Amino acid sequence: MSIKIDASDIKIARETIRPFIKRTTLKYSNFLSSLCQGTVYLKLENTQLSHSFKIRGAFNRILHLTPEEKQKGIITCSSGNHGLATAIAAKKLNMSVKIVVPETTPRKKIDKIKEYSTELILYGDYDKAELKALELAHKEVKTYISPYNDPDIIAGQGTIGLEILEEFPEV
Repeated sequence: MSIKIDASDIKIARETIRPFIKRTTLKYSNFLSSLCQGTVYLKLENTQLSHSFKIRGAFNRILHLTPEEKQKGIITCSSGNHGLATAIAAKKLNMSVKIVVPETTPRKKIDKIKEYSTELILYGDYDKAELKALELAHKEVKTYISPYNDPDIIAGQGTIGLEILEEFPEV
């Protein structure tokens, strides 16, 4: 399946998620620039509530659900950051979410996801966990949110690029 995203999708995503995410700092790194003999800037997405850029896509996708989909709840699969971001977004938006994670997911990440009152299922390796999440979504008539194969997720995460271009147009 080919997913097409253009600048207008990302601009719409930015307006959609603006109330829920931080505009993060773009910081020049002397150390990394020196190390690679180039120019390196860091986009400090670790300052987001989820400590990663994944919160951008999670909010954008959830905010694009229909009222009926929101009421039924969502299911996703993640080995960590997407699951945490989805749990945070769902809690902020008063939605139910079920997250299937591989059995190899670090305990620290599992505990962090559970802080957001999420139903969490440990299941197999990543591929098996994703299949389980898809199966549960079908069985329970919930919306499955892919961490990587969804235009709203991609557009939301692409908002980082807009911020970089606005702060550092010569990039």
